Amino acid sequence: MSNDAEPGKPDRFSNLCQTRGDQDLADLARGHGLSEAAAGAVAAIDAVMSKVRRSVQRRDFGRLILARIDPSLELSHLDAIIALSAVASDTPQDEVTVGVIAERMGIDPSRASRISAD
Repeated sequence: MSNDAEPGKPDRFSNLCQTRGDQDLADLARGHGLSEAAAGAVAAIDAVMSKVRRSVQRRDFGRLILARIDPSLELSHLDAIIALSAVASDTPQDEVTVGVIAERMGIDPSRASRISAD
């Protein structure tokens, strides 16, 4: 169990790397000259990468990080932080406006204003 889980609570990501992989992919790899071990590793890596891709799409890692920082934070707060850091590194302006945040996040200014206020 990793230290991401609370004591007595299962780690949500502990089974991420526990996979056998796709047998068809392993067969294909063996057919192209890979050893049994290498073909199994290719299939397992493919399966893990698929799980990671799905976790990223569902934003599981962002949720986990926010929960560890402050359980009251939402994903929109993380989006705003990322937008602010991108603006700060891209432009030498003195202040970041709500309009700039809205543009970077692809949302309307009123929503950006509410997120900024949080």
